[in-house]
Amino acid sequence: MIIKILIAEDEEITSRHLSYALKNAGHTVTCVDNGLDAWEWIQK
Repeated sequence: MIIKILIAEDEEITSRHLSYALKNAGHTVTCVDNGLDAWEWIQK
């Protein structure tokens, strides 16, 4: 099962590691820098 995942993380290295692991597991990943950006992305 492919899951769409939104990561809101201001630490770039943490975001990269999470994204890498989740993409390798077959999921679709979007990364943003903070909660406000996440909220704006969700509203689109």
